[in-house]
Amino acid sequence: MQRALEPAVRLESFPKAQVDIYASVHESGGSGRPPRR
Repeated sequence: MQRALEPAVRLESFPKAQVDIYASVHESGGSGRPPRR
């Protein structure tokens, strides 16, 4: 998710900014494995 969103966030314009992202997973795709952190 980080790699997908990094191009959209220009932290060099706001070096002291903090970006909080919350995501909800509604479907797991059937793997049954917990997500990597």
